[in-house]
Amino acid sequence: MDGGYRPPPAGSRRAGLWTSAPLATWARVLVVVAAAVVGTLDVADVLADGEGTLDAVVVVAVYLSLALVAYRVTLGAAAVMLVMLVSATTELWLPTGIIGLALSGVVVGKATPRFAAGYVTASLLWLVLVLLAHENSRAVAFVPVAVLVASVSVGAAYAALSQRSAAAADRISGFEEERARSLAEERDRIARELHDIVAHHVTMASMHADVVSMSEDAQQRDRSLRVIAESTRQALTELRWMLRVLQTPEELAGPGEKSLRLEATMAAVREHLHALGLRTEVDYDPAVLEGLPLELDVALGRILQEAATNVVKHADPREPVALRATREGGRLCLELRNAVGAVSDLPSSGLGLGNMSARAGEHGGTVTGSREGGTWVLRCVVPVA
Repeated sequence: MDGGYRPPPAGSRRAGLWTSAPLATWARVLVVVAAAVVGTLDVADVLADGEGTLDAVVVVAVYLSLALVAYRVTLGAAAVMLVMLVSATTELWLPTGIIGLALSGVVVGKATPRFAAGYVTASLLWLVLVLLAHENSRAVAFVPVAVLVASVSVGAAYAALSQRSAAAADRISGFEEERARSLAEERDRIARELHDIVAHHVTMASMHADVVSMSEDAQQRDRSLRVIAESTRQALTELRWMLRVLQTPEELAGPGEKSLRLEATMAAVREHLHALGLRTEVDYDPAVLEGLPLELDVALGRILQEAATNVVKHADPREPVALRATREGGRLCLELRNAVGAVSDLPSSGLGLGNMSARAGEHGGTVTGSREGGTWVLRCVVPVA
């Protein structure tokens, strides 16, 4: 059999009285074949013994009802019980009853608890009718009682085993779903880290490479070359740090940690933007950034790097870029403002704002970007202790 009755999952339609778990294919075939073969033989014996057409009809009815169990246990069981009750006053009470009582185990194992309880109650009612209708039934009453007890016990044990197996299968499925979700989250995290590192530093290096190739100002070229060297060096440092964290996530501190801090990132961003000819006005109190957990500190630095990358691509170089950090009421606010200029021809992944929001969300914060007149304003707000 394919397993016992299982309650419907939460949120699904409630199981009805006639709901039942299906029989396995081989069990269906066995029930139908057995009902057909044994029923034919019994009908032939009844007719051969001259016991009458009514008895033959009862035999046919009970085996047809038994065959109906292959389609649905509850419908077949109800039909068998009806035949049992009808034949309780006839001489066929015992063979008919044995079939119906033996079926009670399948009912307990496959049907809902309500239906199973009703079927067992009807079986007991049938037994009472038989004892009242047939005086000689008391001498053999132990037979149907034993069949009923044995069948119900086997069915109850089967139902309990099926429920435990189903619960174990659900737990395994839950573990697999959790594992797949964890892997997907880890892939997203790695992709976000790589995007933030590559997008920022490579964009900076690319912009300054253009400056080196086109500028006739020796000092400007020297500044750009220094930024290119610093950007590539910092990219390597951050990649090594990321790989080390992936291998030993409990050891966040280590070589290169200071360069990942928000304060160091703010200084680097200011230098890089200045080297590109963008005036940057930085306004913050160093005390605002003190005591931040390393994970949050690095996350804010990543957000700032991504925001600075967008500034390089979209800011109007004639207007200053304003960077401000404030801390008030247990919340730290990082704000970057820039005038909107021409659209850059640098490639864009389109993941920037989404990555920033996801990164801030990991720490209970939010990132919003909006246009206020001709100024683009990016705000990152995160709770801090």
